[in-house]
Amino acid sequence: MSFVKKTYPRFYEECYQIYSEKDRKYFKETVDDIYKLFLHISILKDISSKDTYFLEETEKIIYSILLLIPTNDLYSINTFFRALSESMLRLILLNNRNNTNLSRDNIANMSFKNIKKRILMNSFLFSRKKKFEYLYNLFSTSSRALHSPGNSIIGHLFLDEQFEEKYNLKQLHSKFQQINKIFLEVIIPDIFELTKEDISLSNSIKIRKSLSPKEFSIYINYFKKS
Repeated sequence: MSFVKKTYPRFYEECYQIYSEKDRKYFKETVDDIYKLFLHISILKDISSKDTYFLEETEKIIYSILLLIPTNDLYSINTFFRALSESMLRLILLNNRNNTNLSRDNIANMSFKNIKKRILMNSFLFSRKKKFEYLYNLFSTSSRALHSPGNSIIGHLFLDEQFEEKYNLKQLHSKFQQINKIFLEVIIPDIFELTKEDISLSNSIKIRKSLSPKEFSIYINYFKKS
């Protein structure tokens, strides 16, 4: 909060200061979930021999969303959520064990429709689709918000009336919870195939310290399988 107060004083004074206790909790948990994602990505980049291009792209998009949240600019945030859903699907499609013929460039140039089609054709991903199909929903809801912005960006004086817009902080928090869940249940164990031997002692301490008991237990269960 000291960072927000110093770097985004108007957001702090006109939005955060008047949030309810419940909304402040959602805001804090959203930021916590973002930093958990940074931890997952940092570990995967350190240990993986797989192509990390889309992993690094995902990291940059999440960082951009973090910086955008205190601008109270929902339109731009939806733009990056749409990009995030595509980037994570490209990451999954490129690095799954059944991918034998699609290069990074092939996947980078695919439309969202063709990404979905390729996932349906991949037996490994199709059997796990329910675990990450939230990314399809995220793409759709973000796209609708971009195509039908209504009055949310019309007639605004930038950083003047913009702070009168209200986030649904519960919904924002839910999005990052779902993204975290996809990392824990699909990307870490099935796509990057993380094992106990891959985790250094320092990273193990960070995981235990940063994750909830439930999230930590997911890591442990995958370690047992490996």
